[in-house]
Amino acid sequence: MFCPKCRYEYKPGVTTCPDCEVPLVPELPAETEPEFAELVTVLTTSDVSTALLARSLLEEAGISCFLKGHGPMELLGTRSISFVSGSDPGEIQVRADDVSEAVEALADLQEEEPPES
Repeated sequence: MFCPKCRYEYKPGVTTCPDCEVPLVPELPAETEPEFAELVTVLTTSDVSTALLARSLLEEAGISCFLKGHGPMELLGTRSISFVSGSDPGEIQVRADDVSEAVEALADLQEEEPPES
């Protein structure tokens, strides 16, 4: 028996995945090929707050977003946000067909240049 969500195999007699809490199935459905999506950078920032705000604005607009080189922006929800520093800007990217909507959603979000020391 297999969990259709996490795809883990269980011993006979187990009927529900203890982790996912879904009923097990006798066979897993075939995995689908991942869809290729061209990503376009809509914002570059070295500020974690700006990245979180951008993510929030894009989610509110129903747009999936990614931080280039760091995977899905759900990673920003964790406490380990060490990848964004003054010397390591992050590029917030969206699917090419969402660019216009994303640019509109982020129109009021402009990163100010830090004062030079």
